Amino acid sequence: MLLLSRCGPSASDTVQNFVSPNKMLIASTDTVFDGSQRRLGYVTNFASGTITLVDVREKSVLDNDEQFDSATTPITVGGNPTDIFEWRPDDLADDTVYKLVVLDQKNQLLFIIDQVETTVEEKATLTHRFAALGSQTLALASKPVFSDRGRLSSTTISSITTNADTQNWRVKKSGDGLWKVEGSVSGLQSNRAESGVPYSSDDGNVAFTIFEGDRISTTDDSFLFGTLKASPLPLNGTPETALLINDTLYIGDRDDAEIEVLDLKSLTFATPIVLDDGSGKQVIPSDLATDGEFLLVANHGEGESIFVVDLSDLSVTAFTVGFVTRALLLPSESTIAYFLPTDLLSVFAFDLGTNTLSTPDINMADFPLAAASLVGDEGVSGTALIATADNAVDLVDLDARVRVDTDAGDDSQSIVGSINFDDLDNSGSNPSLSEVIAETGPKQTWVCTFEGVVDGTPGTGGVVADTLFTDATATFSAQKIQIGDALILFPDNPELTESHEIASINSDTELGLLTAPTTPSSNIPYVIRVVGVYTMHGSVSGFQTNRIQEGITATSDNQEITLSINPATVSTPTTQGDHFSFTILQDGITPIDLDGTLPRDIQIFEQKAYVLNQSSNDISVIDIPNLNLESGIN
Repeated sequence: MLLLSRCGPSASDTVQNFVSPNKMLIASTDTVFDGSQRRLGYVTNFASGTITLVDVREKSVLDNDEQFDSATTPITVGGNPTDIFEWRPDDLADDTVYKLVVLDQKNQLLFIIDQVETTVEEKATLTHRFAALGSQTLALASKPVFSDRGRLSSTTISSITTNADTQNWRVKKSGDGLWKVEGSVSGLQSNRAESGVPYSSDDGNVAFTIFEGDRISTTDDSFLFGTLKASPLPLNGTPETALLINDTLYIGDRDDAEIEVLDLKSLTFATPIVLDDGSGKQVIPSDLATDGEFLLVANHGEGESIFVVDLSDLSVTAFTVGFVTRALLLPSESTIAYFLPTDLLSVFAFDLGTNTLSTPDINMADFPLAAASLVGDEGVSGTALIATADNAVDLVDLDARVRVDTDAGDDSQSIVGSINFDDLDNSGSNPSLSEVIAETGPKQTWVCTFEGVVDGTPGTGGVVADTLFTDATATFSAQKIQIGDALILFPDNPELTESHEIASINSDTELGLLTAPTTPSSNIPYVIRVVGVYTMHGSVSGFQTNRIQEGITATSDNQEITLSINPATVSTPTTQGDHFSFTILQDGITPIDLDGTLPRDIQIFEQKAYVLNQSSNDISVIDIPNLNLESGIN
C-alpha cells in the first residue's frame, strides 16, 4: 500500500526527484487531502522506473510513503515507464477517485493503479493501490538513484534481484566504510553491504552489488530504490506510445509495426491494427492523436509515411509525407494534425478533411520536440507552445502557421555567428563579407560560393544535338538555372571537359547553348556553374535564385538575409569554389528560454505550462498570460 502524504524536505535531503522524465499526467479534478485542495501531477521517470507525484499548484514534490523518512519518495513500477493515463470507467468504486494506467516499455507490462481516498487516524491521505491484472505476481525493483553527499563519486549498484514486498529502500555509507541497508517495511537490516561484494538482505529477498568506480564513495553517500510486488498485465509487444479513448487503450508496438487494441474493462486484446505503407521500410508508431473519428499515427521508423485509422472500422490509410515524424499535436475541435519531424526544422500540418499536407509549414528555430495546444482558459484556440532542441519554447499561431514573438517590445534583428572564409585553392584570394543583416527566417547555416555548382547537379544523362542539351530526368527551371550560367561537360575528365554558356532555358529538360559541343552525343556527365558571381544556399531555406555579385548588396529570395561581399584585389582574385559560411544563431523571434535542457513533454494547467526537461531532470513552469518563466520543480 502506498500512502501519499505531504511533508517538506529536510535540509539534508538531496534526493533527485526526477530521472529522465518523459511523460506527465495532470489529474482532471482536484483531490482533497491533508486539509488542502490539490491537483496532482504524475511524472514518469523513464530511466529509474518510477513515478514522481507533484502538486502542480504548489509546484512541490509529494511523498507516497509516509513510513519512509525521505520527503519525496516516488511510486515504483520498475522497468522504463513510457506512458501514463487517467482512466475513469463508469463502474468506479465509491472510494476510488480515478485509475492510473501505466505502460512499462522495458518489461512489456501494463499496470492499473487505483487512487483511493482514505482516512488514517483522522489524517486525510491517499492510497495508490496496484490492481491485480495478470495471473502471475511479479517482484520488481526501480533503478537505484544515487545521492552524492561528499566529494564527487561514481559509485553504482548492479541490477537488483528482489522478492521483497512493496516498499522503499535506502543504502547509506557509514563512517566505517560499510553500507547500512534499510527498508520502509523491512526495517534496518543486520546484514551490511560491502563495496564490491554481493549483498543479500536478512531474509534474502533483496540482493545487489555495489561498485565504487573510478571515484569512490564517501560517508553519507546513499542510494534510494523501491521494490514492488504486483500482478500487471503482460503486453503483446514493446510499447512505444499509447492513447486512451474511453475504455479502449491503443498501444503502438515498436516490434511489429502494429497498434494493439486493449479493452481495459475486460483486459482483452482485439485484432491489432497493422501499419504498412508498402515501402518495406521499418515503421515505429511514435505518437497517437485523435479527433474522435480518426486515430492518427506518427512514424518514428525508417519510412516516410503517417497513418490515419478510421475508428469506425479500424481501416488504415498511409500517407507519404517525405520525412520521419516523431510527434504530433492535435488541437481541440480542429481537423488539422501538426507533425513534428525528427529531421526537419519545421512543423507540418496535415488536413484530415482532404488527407493532404497543408502549406505553408511552420519554420522553427531548432528541431521541435514536444507541443501542447492552448484551448479554453489557457489561451486562444489555434495557438500552441512548441518546445525545441535549443531548450526554448515557441508560441505558435497554428491558423496563420507562424511563430509569434513573445517579447512585443523587442524588434531586434537576428543574431549572426562568426563569418568564415575558405580559400579553396590557397591562391591568396582576399574578398571580405562586409555586412550580414538577418531580418527574419529560421536558424540555419548559409554558404555563399564563388562560381558555385547549381543545386541539383551534377547530372549523368546529358544528350547533345548541335546547340541543344537535354536531360530527360532534369528539372532545369526548378534548379533555378539562369541564362549566362556555364554548362560543364565531362567535368572530371580533363581531356574531354568543355564549358558552354547557357543561352536559353527551353524547358525543364532542355537548354540552349551559345556554342555547339564537340563531345560524344549521349550519357554525358555534367555540372552547371554560375559565372563570375556567388551562389547562396541556406541549410533550411535551400538554394536561392538570387546570386551575389562582388561590390553589390544582395538579398536572399525571401529577404531573410541581406549581405555585401567586397571584391578581392586584382592580384589575388576570388577563384572558383572559394566560399563564405556563417550561421544565423537566432531568427529575431524571441522564444521563452527554459532553465532546463532537452524538453520531452508539455502539459498545460490553469494558464501554466509544465515542461519536462529530460537531461536536466526537472520541470520548467511557464506563466502563459505573461509568457515568462517562473520557478520550476526539481
